[in-house]
Amino acid sequence: MAWGPEDWELWTPEEAPRPAGVPEPVRLIQRTLLRIPGRRRKTAGDIGCGLGTMLPFLSAHFARVVAVEPRTTTLAEAREASDGLSIEFRQRRLDDLNSLRGRLHVAVAVDSIGGHAQGIDIVLAQIHDCLVEGGVVLATLPGVRRGGPPYAMSLVDTGERATGELHEVELQYRLRQAGFQGLRIRRFAGDDDEAHDTLLFMAARRANN
Repeated sequence: MAWGPEDWELWTPEEAPRPAGVPEPVRLIQRTLLRIPGRRRKTAGDIGCGLGTMLPFLSAHFARVVAVEPRTTTLAEAREASDGLSIEFRQRRLDDLNSLRGRLHVAVAVDSIGGHAQGIDIVLAQIHDCLVEGGVVLATLPGVRRGGPPYAMSLVDTGERATGELHEVELQYRLRQAGFQGLRIRRFAGDDDEAHDTLLFMAARRANN
């Protein structure tokens, strides 16, 4: 059965826990994950898992969890923090996820996609290829601050911009270029001391891509 962002309202809602200190975009990711049908038979991947803060949640709600992190020390800390959980850890660059091709029903990437525009395109394409047909990605990345100074949006990578901060239109373009469909994007305003907003996006891999 195909499923994706346009089906979310049809899923039986379940209340997600609201632990203190969880950012709103992450809480919404968790709440959406709880609405995925048959999730206890599915595989979830944390792409760029960092210190593994999402891993206990994923392990509690999915049959299999794969944690990917390029940094050796960070991966070791995530493994130690997840002691006792059934999680497959992999040290991989996010632009080289071929070993996970077609394995994931869900991919989560919290603040792990960034860099030059070309690098973002490669990572998005790699995540797309990791998903099974009908699989979904939920991720956050930096967005250009609304109301900030004028910004020249570029759909072609010139190698001059390294911040990875995107407009919604630019993110939508890049997601479609990677092959995703059923796109949804939501902006969260950054605090006064933050240089950027946060874009939460959800997209699906479709059988007719």
